[in-house]
Amino acid sequence: MSIDTGGAPVAVVELTAERSVDDIPDIPCAGGTFIVGGEGWLGLCAIGTLPEDRRHPPLDWMMDALHAWFDAALVPFGVTVSVGKVEGAWCPGFSDVAAGGRKLAGLGFRVTRGMVVMRGVLPVTPITGADLALLQATHALIDLHIDPATLTSLAESTGDPTWTTARAIEHFRAVATV
Repeated sequence: MSIDTGGAPVAVVELTAERSVDDIPDIPCAGGTFIVGGEGWLGLCAIGTLPEDRRHPPLDWMMDALHAWFDAALVPFGVTVSVGKVEGAWCPGFSDVAAGGRKLAGLGFRVTRGMVVMRGVLPVTPITGADLALLQATHALIDLHIDPATLTSLAESTGDPTWTTARAIEHFRAVATV
């Protein structure tokens, strides 16, 4: 799934069902403070080759491409996403992907000389009490409070409770390039 970024390719190269914390992705972690894994979570990975014309900082360039990809995937379901820090969400930062002002996906990055690698997670089904407790406990270690009202899932944001990780993988893999 390549994304047109004005001459430099970005490819979403991995979509996985995050089965457990020990289920290491094929693509090494790119960044982020904490990665949540388990049933109901979708793992994402994208790699972008930096354009020769570097008018935009690498992370801005990559976020623009990923924002377009999320739009292409979710607009057909009536979901418009925004990018930017969602206060009270897990690992809040510039690369939060939100639907209706609530965090839908968290993305972390690694920038090298010629490319950017992104690794992220997205809850497909509503975040369970156990996952929320884990998020709250890990974030307490860095003095952050997780407010459940700031979080959403693919099922909640689309209004369709029938989403599964298998269906999400199939859908996101089929997203046309933008």
